[in-house]
Amino acid sequence: NMVLHGKPQTVYDVDAIFTELDKKDIDDLDAYFIPNLSSMDALRIILYKFSQSILAYKERILMSNDTEDLHQFRVNIRKSRAFLKEFAFLFPKEHYNYFNENLDSFATQTNQKRDLDVIKERLKEVDTDHDVIQEDIKEQQVREQHVIEEMLKGKIFEDFFLAYQNALKQDTLLTSDNNQDTIEHTAKKVIKALHIKIVKKINALEKEFDDKQLHKIRISLKKLRYLLEEFQHIFGEKKIEKMIEKGKKLQTLL
Repeated sequence: NMVLHGKPQTVYDVDAIFTELDKKDIDDLDAYFIPNLSSMDALRIILYKFSQSILAYKERILMSNDTEDLHQFRVNIRKSRAFLKEFAFLFPKEHYNYFNENLDSFATQTNQKRDLDVIKERLKEVDTDHDVIQEDIKEQQVREQHVIEEMLKGKIFEDFFLAYQNALKQDTLLTSDNNQDTIEHTAKKVIKALHIKIVKKINALEKEFDDKQLHKIRISLKKLRYLLEEFQHIFGEKKIEKMIEKGKKLQTLL
């Protein structure tokens, strides 16, 4: 094991962790975190956890047209892509590209429907005399819901998630380079690097304001929040909860 992976055999059983995740309800997945894992093993479990949530919300979307289910479906794809991107240096390039491109494609196909859902709710808040607009939105929502359902029932979606979850469960992602450090140590480095990037973006924005750069800052803050939520046990939950709340207020402000 030292020759293959550069470290002694670890004491945890990754297969048992995946088995336990398969048994958990969707509401229990968010709080599930195992400390002292190697970096890649931890990411395999985190991404698998998100994939289970994506598939659970997929079933809910197919059963009922609830806007919150679509929102959570998108959030878990967004979280998956955020973790893939921030820890991209750990993944074999071909696996990273395959995972990221497919997840991006599925999310993109839901964009129009999500925009319509948000606009419809926003119109209710700002005005009551917009029956014609509401009818038009409703018709578009029905069309986009059909597009999403076709995607979710399709072979491309099914084949990808089968391959994706198999890759996460098996040892295909492990190399001698990505499985030596602990997730605690790697997460701290990644979070610190992301924090520095955000500060630099804010400094640049103060010198020259730009709407697109402002949007990028908001996206980066969202990624930072996802990381803090997942790794809050490493830093101390109370401390991180305060940071997450402040981050949410800043996102709302932006």
